[in-house]
Parts: sequence; C-alpha cells; structure tokens
Amino acid sequence: MTSLLDIGPLTEEVPVGGKSVTVYGVTPEGFFFLLHKFPLLAEMFSGGQKNVDMNSLQAVAPDCIAYALAVATTSRAYMTNKDWIAIVESTANIAMNLPAHVQMALFHSAIRLTFPEGIGPFMEAVDRLAESINRVSGQTVPVTTSSKPSHSGFEMDSRGMRLGKIARPASSRH
Repeated sequence: MTSLLDIGPLTEEVPVGGKSVTVYGVTPEGFFFLLHKFPLLAEMFSGGQKNVDMNSLQAVAPDCIAYALAVATTSRAYMTNKDWIAIVESTANIAMNLPAHVQMALFHSAIRLTFPEGIGPFMEAVDRLAESINRVSGQTVPVTTSSKPSHSGFEMDSRGMRLGKIARPASSRH
C-alpha cells in the first residue's frame, strides 16, 4: 500500500535562466493566503465580483501573479507559518521582476499541479463541500461560483479556466 510519505509533494522542474526552479502545487494554506492577500481574487472565485474589468485586473494581476508564483515555488515542509510567509514575501519581490514568458511557464506549471483536472472541477468540489457544511451546521455558507455570466473575459469549462470564448463543438453548445 502506498502512503503520502511514499509519494511526497508533486513537483515539476521549470528551466529558468540556465537553472531549474521547483514548482509545487499550491496547498490549501497557500490558496487561502492568496485569497486573504488579494480580496479581488477572493471575490472572483466566490462570484461576488459582478463586473471584473481590465482596470481591476491590471491593478491586482502583477502582484497577484508574483505572489502565486512565490507560493508555488516555496516549499512549506518543515517551516513555521511565520518563516514560510517571510520567504513567500521575499520570493514575490523576485518573481515580480521575471520576464513575462518565465512567469507564464512557472504559472502554467503551478496550475497543472494545483488543478490537474482544471479549475472548474475544483470549484465544483468546493461548492459541494460548502453545501455539506451548510447542511450539517444549518448555517449559510456562500457559494464559490456564480451562474451569472462573467464580464471578465474568463469563462469556465469542465477542464478549467480559459481566456476568451470557450471552444466547444456545435453539438455541445447550450
């Protein structure tokens, strides 16, 4: 039988400037750190942000991407929360200055490791968990997705987030 100790964290190596950077899937702790640090990101994931416009994205995206890269390239193993956050802060300052193509290579690796089935199925699982908690506790738990169309340019399909219109065969369009 295989245990988590046998597989360890799932990682990918991404070549950057003649070296190799280890990328980890973002843990729940890292995910909530990003949601707390970037309230607009939290609103986007919860469906609370009705109109995400380019100005809003421009304001938050560079820092948010840098912090996401820092979280995805900083191992949480054997560190206290305070030490981990300090390293993430330092790493984000470096990530902000990487060329766009390097940031995208690291970001795509982090997305693959964090959401192997895509962002859509992950958000559906979060919705199911919230509904279960709601049923058990009898309290209202906000849903994480919205059935209203987004004006952000991002659309969800069963594999995750895509920029722009989703390419679907004509037979599967609703």
